[in-house]
Amino acid sequence: MTDVHLRILILDDDPMFLRALARKLRAEGHAVTALSDPTLFFEPGGADLVADVDVAILDLEMGAHDMVALGETMTELVDVVFHSGTGDAALRRRAERIATLTSKGEGAALMAWLGRVAEKKGRTRR
Repeated sequence: MTDVHLRILILDDDPMFLRALARKLRAEGHAVTALSDPTLFFEPGGADLVADVDVAILDLEMGAHDMVALGETMTELVDVVFHSGTGDAALRRRAERIATLTSKGEGAALMAWLGRVAEKKGRTRR
């Protein structure tokens, strides 16, 4: 089995999901910052807040915030994955044009994506 060690930012407004995902990722050996409010990231220079992370996991729907636009800005600095339960096909297509999209019910897909990112960044150990 490969252990991955990434610095991960999670932005999700579902507190139960946020805690559960953060706990799971920490148990896998990742350093996790879990936030439920993306407001800071929409202020001038906000995308630079990801300078100390390898990966951003973004909930696609967080109130009135345009998370796709935020993700697009972040892709210049880190690997981004959208993780959502939305059924809004247009929003999903928009997100998929700039980053990977996984469904909240597909934890295995998210973990596989993180493994590929860790390998790409040389953050794996056997």
